[in-house]
Amino acid sequence: MLFTEFNLEDAKVVWFEEGFKEGLEEYRKERKFEVARAMFAEGINIEIISRVTAIPMKMLKQKLTI
Repeated sequence: MLFTEFNLEDAKVVWFEEGFKEGLEEYRKERKFEVARAMFAEGINIEIISRVTAIPMKMLKQKLTI
């Protein structure tokens, strides 16, 4: 039988790292949309924006209210 000891300090580190990764991923997604909005405002074709940002066309149309 395998026994592991729960260590609160180790758990806090893991929770922090997981939260940090989730926050960073959310920031990256939001930043992509900011770039897409800026590109759209400059008159760049939505198909090109989709390719460059790797955001699906359907999602871009929703976010950019086209």
